[in-house]
Amino acid sequence: MPVYYDKKRKSYFISTSYTVSHGTYKKKTVRGFQSKKDAEAYDELLKAKLQKNTSTVLMELLGINNGTNTSIQAIGKELKISNLLAEWYIESKKSNLAYSTYYNRKKVFEKSIIPFFNDKDIRKIKAAEITEWLDQLASEKLSITTIREYFSKLSQLYSYANRVYEINYDPTKSVKPPKLRDAKIKEKVIWNWEQFQSFIHEVDDSKYFTLFWLLWQTGLRIGELRGLKWYDFKRRTKELFIERQITDANSSEGELKSRNSYRTYYLDDYTVKYLNDFYESEAGRENFSMDEYIFGNCYTPIGRGEIEKHLDLYISRANKKRQRKLPAKFTPHCFRHSLVSILFAQGYTEIDIGKLIGDNPLTVRKTYAHFIPSTRQEMVNYYHEMNEKIMNFEQK
Repeated sequence: MPVYYDKKRKSYFISTSYTVSHGTYKKKTVRGFQSKKDAEAYDELLKAKLQKNTSTVLMELLGINNGTNTSIQAIGKELKISNLLAEWYIESKKSNLAYSTYYNRKKVFEKSIIPFFNDKDIRKIKAAEITEWLDQLASEKLSITTIREYFSKLSQLYSYANRVYEINYDPTKSVKPPKLRDAKIKEKVIWNWEQFQSFIHEVDDSKYFTLFWLLWQTGLRIGELRGLKWYDFKRRTKELFIERQITDANSSEGELKSRNSYRTYYLDDYTVKYLNDFYESEAGRENFSMDEYIFGNCYTPIGRGEIEKHLDLYISRANKKRQRKLPAKFTPHCFRHSLVSILFAQGYTEIDIGKLIGDNPLTVRKTYAHFIPSTRQEMVNYYHEMNEKIMNFEQK
């Protein structure tokens, strides 16, 4: 059956008609595939289901003899890693999984898991092979945090297979990934006001001045910034609506990371002025539309690489004039870290900050706990003062 592209939904789908028992005519359509490859993989599986007895199909694919004691639930689908991954995405889509989350998951499988295990049936993967895979990841100098993330993705796939197909097999439970306590703590790179000041005064391009100023003021995720359109900026009310992001998968529009990510910024006068000035310079173009991306090329969003290149350029310029260099490895996402550190230092809570940057308070506390000022010494000082009063008490 052919694979079609749905322009409205910006995804692929398959559709076929077939006859079941007693001549009943049926039509089946499956939507929501983000790539043609995923749709074709599911298409092959569906063809096999319609043409043969399901259990016979999978027995042939897995090389299982009819005499083998195998549960029907486990034979319901082809259990290759790539096929399970596609099905897992379809199920996750129903629970509003952000495409960026699926894309990052898919990237891990395609980069490491599928090549190492040769996309075999997951019931044929042994615990010893998983241990060997983890050792290989370690030899590639990947961080413990990254290795644990890769392992978690494979473990989640087994959880899905056990829940849906009742295979009663999960070798990841017999394998212990490296412990997080052995991982090196990766400090977040941040700027203070003085460092940002020396940087922003080197930015001589109006587009990039506005872009970096907005990142500093709002802590937007890079995908959210790339997805901004002119109609999201309300000039009269000084508001900026965050309603979409650009994914790295194919630079297409996608849903935001979570429900909390859909939010409204109330902008200060400086930020409004810089956005207004940039708007005036853009609105004079022929065929200008409010539906254009603010920092893109009309209807094409700005690339992540372009932002990073110009960030490095202006940091380099600033460093030539500074005695103390700006911190190395400062990325666009570090603007977000910098904003959070400054707000915590000013006494704002994780609830306030979470609403601003589009995260829930628990995530803010977990991610930025080391930015939260400690009040432990203040408490010690308070008790010391109270104890002095107690010990210096004079009986009247």
